[in-house]
Amino acid sequence: MEHQTNAVALHRLPYVCQLTGLRKSTIYSMMRNGEFPRPVQIGRRAVAWRQGDLDAWICTRRPAALPAANALGRRLARNGAVSTENQ
Repeated sequence: MEHQTNAVALHRLPYVCQLTGLRKSTIYSMMRNGEFPRPVQIGRRAVAWRQGDLDAWICTRRPAALPAANALGRRLARNGAVSTENQ
């Protein structure tokens, strides 16, 4: 008989800070404002965030502008190396 599990990865705050690039104070402030997922209780005094909740939050974030890449693209277009017709 095959046993299938739906494992849920849980992450503690230091990992969440590293993953998101946010500081602890920013994460808790965003949680208060409903802008960041809430953790789940994993012990009497311990919480963790579900990987799926973090993934979903990350997907809602707007991609950052890449000024260096945009400048390179403009420079290449000026030099005729890139077609800008469909942009």
